[in-house]
Amino acid sequence: MLESAAAAFAHKGYKFYYADERLPDGKLGGRGISGQAHGEFYLHLAQGETQGPWLQTFVKGKGYIEFPVGTVVTY
Repeated sequence: MLESAAAAFAHKGYKFYYADERLPDGKLGGRGISGQAHGEFYLHLAQGETQGPWLQTFVKGKGYIEFPVGTVVTY
Protein backbone atom coordinates (compact mmCIF):
# COMPACT_ATOMS: atom_id res chain seq x y z
CA MET A 1 0.00 0.00 0.00
CA LEU A 2 2.74 2.49 0.93
CA GLU A 3 4.77 1.62 -2.14
CA SER A 4 1.73 2.28 -4.37
CA ALA A 5 0.90 5.55 -2.60
CA ALA A 6 4.49 6.75 -2.86
CA ALA A 7 4.48 6.09 -6.60
CA ALA A 8 1.00 7.50 -7.22
CA PHE A 9 1.49 10.80 -5.40
CA ALA A 10 5.18 11.53 -5.95
CA HIS A 11 4.36 14.03 -8.70
CA LYS A 12 2.35 16.05 -6.14
CA GLY A 13 5.23 16.13 -3.68
CA TYR A 14 3.57 13.79 -1.17
CA LYS A 15 5.82 11.25 0.50
CA PHE A 16 4.94 7.96 2.19
CA TYR A 17 7.25 5.95 4.43
CA TYR A 18 7.41 3.05 6.82
CA ALA A 19 10.39 3.49 9.15
CA ASP A 20 11.83 0.38 10.77
CA GLU A 21 14.60 0.77 13.34
CA ARG A 22 17.11 -2.06 13.23
CA LEU A 23 20.25 -3.09 15.04
CA PRO A 24 23.53 -2.64 13.14
CA ASP A 25 23.45 -6.32 12.08
CA GLY A 26 19.98 -5.89 10.55
CA LYS A 27 18.02 -7.59 13.30
CA LEU A 28 14.82 -6.01 14.64
CA GLY A 29 15.27 -3.30 17.25
CA GLY A 30 12.57 -4.89 19.42
CA ARG A 31 12.13 -3.23 22.78
CA GLY A 32 15.37 -1.35 22.29
CA ILE A 33 13.98 1.07 19.71
CA SER A 34 14.39 4.77 20.39
CA GLY A 35 11.50 7.21 20.20
CA GLN A 36 13.96 10.06 19.82
CA ALA A 37 15.79 8.29 16.97
CA HIS A 38 12.45 7.73 15.21
CA GLY A 39 11.52 11.39 15.63
CA GLU A 40 14.85 12.57 14.25
CA PHE A 41 14.63 10.12 11.36
CA TYR A 42 11.07 11.13 10.41
CA LEU A 43 12.08 14.80 10.55
CA HIS A 44 14.92 14.01 8.13
CA LEU A 45 12.44 12.23 5.82
CA ALA A 46 9.94 15.09 6.01
CA GLN A 47 12.59 17.66 5.13
CA GLY A 48 13.77 15.68 2.10
CA GLU A 49 12.98 17.10 -1.31
CA THR A 50 11.93 13.83 -2.96
CA GLN A 51 10.47 10.45 -2.09
CA GLY A 52 13.09 7.93 -1.02
CA PRO A 53 12.51 4.20 -0.75
CA TRP A 54 9.15 3.71 0.98
CA LEU A 55 10.66 1.13 3.36
CA GLN A 56 13.17 3.03 5.46
CA THR A 57 15.28 0.68 7.54
CA PHE A 58 17.55 2.69 9.78
CA VAL A 59 20.01 2.32 12.62
CA LYS A 60 20.07 4.81 15.48
CA GLY A 61 22.85 7.33 14.91
CA LYS A 62 23.56 6.12 11.36
CA GLY A 63 20.36 6.79 9.42
CA TYR A 64 19.04 4.86 6.46
CA ILE A 65 20.68 1.53 5.71
CA GLU A 66 19.55 -0.76 2.93
CA PHE A 67 20.01 -4.24 4.34
CA PRO A 68 20.45 -7.08 1.83
CA VAL A 69 17.37 -9.06 0.86
CA GLY A 70 17.16 -12.11 3.09
CA THR A 71 18.72 -10.46 6.14
CA VAL A 72 17.66 -12.47 9.19
CA VAL A 73 15.66 -10.07 11.35
CA THR A 74 14.88 -12.26 14.36
CA TYR A 75 16.92 -12.34 17.52
